[in-house]
Amino acid sequence: MKRLKITEHIEYLRPENEIGRFLCSGMIVSGSGKVFFDTNFGEIATRELLAAEKPDFALMSHYHLDHSLWAGFVCGSGAELFVPSGEEDYVAKTDFFLEMTGLAPSSEFWKQFVLKTLKFRGCREFRTYDGSFTLDLKKTKMHFIPAPGHSPGHTTAYFPKEKILFTSDLGFGPFGPWYGFRDCDICLYVESLLSLKAIKPKLLLTGHDGLFNENIDGIFDRCVEAFFLREDMIRAGLEKGRSKDSIVEEGIYFKNKEKARGPLKGMLVSWDSVMFDHHLAVLDQGGLDSLFPGMRRKAQSGAIPS
Repeated sequence: MKRLKITEHIEYLRPENEIGRFLCSGMIVSGSGKVFFDTNFGEIATRELLAAEKPDFALMSHYHLDHSLWAGFVCGSGAELFVPSGEEDYVAKTDFFLEMTGLAPSSEFWKQFVLKTLKFRGCREFRTYDGSFTLDLKKTKMHFIPAPGHSPGHTTAYFPKEKILFTSDLGFGPFGPWYGFRDCDICLYVESLLSLKAIKPKLLLTGHDGLFNENIDGIFDRCVEAFFLREDMIRAGLEKGRSKDSIVEEGIYFKNKEKARGPLKGMLVSWDSVMFDHHLAVLDQGGLDSLFPGMRRKAQSGAIPS
């Protein structure tokens, strides 16, 4: 695990092999109290960190497993756990989680992966929080800004004095934004990106893509542009008479799926299939250009190379 001191009171932590091990980067924030945010570093590392740092509060940004598996380790640590409002059942009820995230043809593989490999058991001892919740730690203050779309309750953490934004899982890396579950929402996702961009943060800390301190507007613009580019690809394919299966096989988020084998390929196909459906629903409303007029031009003018 790499620990980087951002300010006297904000520390950014990055585990090794985040994606492959279903982990994420997170923060430790210190002041009159101590806060863990998205500190999912695997069972051993997370338990050791909880015992050593003894946080007062532990907050997850959203229910996706790479950001929520550590919730079970918080119970009994002395820290008070907070879950975004609206995502309680995903965290507390394994059957509900599997119903909402398990997709054919990989649903049984996903179930075994979630329950046996990742050992997800759910957690019922928590409070909820939303955008009205703030933490004044005397030395610094944390505001929590809902940024739905990636998940229904996906939430970011903002430090207004320092102008630092922890974006969690917005997708600022080379793969771009991900919205492969049925409860994702493209329009809310784009609206969230535009709202956060308007805050004009000076530093972005992310759940998987490191930190960004230059061309912040361009970072947001590139993420927004990805939605338009994917929509263009799907529209062009449909206009040429291609089937959904053909377009999904080519890849919306996951390219080169032919390199995957067995159940893993089925899971990637399932997620891309859902992303296709999300785009088709937007196209049925006239497309992103109709819903966000002029935004394509702004995104393209501010985009940075991938």
